[in-house]
Amino acid sequence: MLAYCFISLHWLASMQATQVSDLAFGHAQLEQFMRDRPEVRPVLIKEVALRNHLEMGFGGLETGFRVYWDNREPETGFAQHWPHNDEIQGRVRITKDPSVSGSDKCVMLLLELEHSKSDNRYNAMRRMAYLGQTGREDYARTNAHLEFQSVQRAREFFRQHPLPPSKTSSYYNGLLRFPTEFSDYLSSLSDGANHNPNLVEYYRQDYDKLVSQRKYDPTKMIPTR
Repeated sequence: MLAYCFISLHWLASMQATQVSDLAFGHAQLEQFMRDRPEVRPVLIKEVALRNHLEMGFGGLETGFRVYWDNREPETGFAQHWPHNDEIQGRVRITKDPSVSGSDKCVMLLLELEHSKSDNRYNAMRRMAYLGQTGREDYARTNAHLEFQSVQRAREFFRQHPLPPSKTSSYYNGLLRFPTEFSDYLSSLSDGANHNPNLVEYYRQDYDKLVSQRKYDPTKMIPTR
């Protein structure tokens, strides 16, 4: 009994030490983000809940893996997230573009960190696609739904911790206006006035690119030449 208690206490101490280490990592990443994008500092000094949430996202307290801040400009758009896998660490980039407000850059960062919570599922879908275990449309809709869920988690956070009013055209307000039902989001894609990104089409193209990299035909299980 005493041995069991000792093991339990040791395990709890190890878990607490890991969490402290992960939070320290998250804090360091966010501090670097504020140094690299100084316009976000006034926002994060004031918005304590937002700052804490971002630090936990960097530290990977929910996912079990850390996410690194990357100061380079995104390859596409204003924000970008590279999934964690066995070969690389997850990382995020947010634009330096001065036309994007400090507040919107914080919102973008939160959303990219929410995307990281789906990395394991996304990696599994990519593997299934490569092995021919899932089709193009299922791959596209499943991954689009993963991103949709990230948006909903981000929206719920800001519903509980709203930011000060901003321009109607702000990224923050666009997030708050995003459809709350996946079916409504899919329907909006055929609307000529729709301003939401077409995630389904993006992942269709991602599927095509992934399949083109196959070194064999998965239906025959023999190498292709």
